[in-house]
Amino acid sequence: MSVITRRYQDLFQAERRSPRTASSAVDTVEHFRTLYEESQGTVVAAQAEVTSLQVQLDEANMELASKDTAMQSLTEQCNALKSLMIEKDEKLQKFNQKLAAIRAGLAKELGKVSC
Repeated sequence: MSVITRRYQDLFQAERRSPRTASSAVDTVEHFRTLYEESQGTVVAAQAEVTSLQVQLDEANMELASKDTAMQSLTEQCNALKSLMIEKDEKLQKFNQKLAAIRAGLAKELGKVSC
């Protein structure tokens, strides 16, 4: 229950217990006018806070989008490096196979020479 609602109920109960006079009615109206003005200040402050939080959220979203773009770029670079490493590894394996064949051929030739 809001403060305004509670105060209204308190005032309403008090009015029911005592005879209503012009003075008490004016006091009640003034009291509610004061409550309304105070609540307007609270509303304005809350709206300013919401605006500030929205700005912070927008900034955070922009930063997140920037970091997401950077992360995508890094992922693409990593994938390119992986592909390059796989390609180089395959070439190295082929080279090692050729080298092993050359060594086997040399060993065979050396075996023929020593006999």
